[in-house]
Amino acid sequence: LDVKFSELVERALSGEPDAKGALVNTALCLGIGISNLVVGFSPEAVVVGGEIARAWSLVESALKETIEHSVRRGLPSARILPSTLGSNPTLMGALSLVLASKFAAAAFAA
Repeated sequence: LDVKFSELVERALSGEPDAKGALVNTALCLGIGISNLVVGFSPEAVVVGGEIARAWSLVESALKETIEHSVRRGLPSARILPSTLGSNPTLMGALSLVLASKFAAAAFAA
């Protein structure tokens, strides 16, 4: 079966049980990866973006529980947040760099 991740998210959000289960499994795996980042870098927060952030209501608890159980006790925990940048966070980041350099150049010219 060839299903794009965006289609899987749409199916899960519309209530399809198999799609919901697949997203929860994805959140469990993502949680393990994020746990490694939390242990290695001790960030204050981790922002989850992309398509999975659209299904935050379905994956949040599985993601946070996996991270909580994977990170050793005594370590500071990071806040796990969904991105608010929509489906093109990379484009938004690139745009912010272009705009920042444009305004910085204008400030030096004045």
